[in-house]
Amino acid sequence: RVAQVDGALVVNPSPEQLRGATLDLVVAGTKEAVMMVEGSGDFVPEETLVEALEVGLGAIATIASAIEDWAERIGQPTHAPGFLPPAAGVAPYLDAFE
Repeated sequence: RVAQVDGALVVNPSPEQLRGATLDLVVAGTKEAVMMVEGSGDFVPEETLVEALEVGLGAIATIASAIEDWAERIGQPTHAPGFLPPAAGVAPYLDAFE
């Protein structure tokens, strides 16, 4: 989330800061690109909006990099090739569909 508070862009503003914000954006994306934007503003210039999106993307990239680093150190494989065997006791129900 990026907000413009007293003329400054703030990442992850507090609820108090949001109450007085002239721009409030929720930005989602990847390290490389903005994927979704929601928000509201009070007659904010286009340049300010673009700058807020760039600030938001920078914050997202920082978080995404930290998650990637964490996943490399701690993560488990997300996919095991092949099929999993049916859970115990499920085979009779599966056979009933033949």
